Amino acid sequence: MVFVMAGASRQQGGTLLDLFYPDHDNFWIGLLPGVPAVLAFLLSGRRHQLPRLWPLMRWILILAQLGLLFWQPLLWWQGEPLSGIGLALVIVDGFALWWLLSNRRLRACFSPHED
Repeated sequence: MVFVMAGASRQQGGTLLDLFYPDHDNFWIGLLPGVPAVLAFLLSGRRHQLPRLWPLMRWILILAQLGLLFWQPLLWWQGEPLSGIGLALVIVDGFALWWLLSNRRLRACFSPHED
């Protein structure tokens, strides 16, 4: 949201990003784990045209979620202070991973279909 607002306001975009994300390196690295989810979203409308790639997207999303789940504790181990937001992110990431692994409907969404 902040990224879109910063892009929309040309003169104050850098100031907005500095306000919410003072460490620019972590901002760009923080966007990377969302790439598989965006890719899955974009490919979802054409999943019938990509019968081999689509079932793999579930495993790519699981790997990305595992990366997110271990990233925050790694930051804590490297000296970042423990915060409520960080703890909430770990809990939500754990729930999302559990959902990706255990939900039958979600698993069926990524299974190949025979018409």
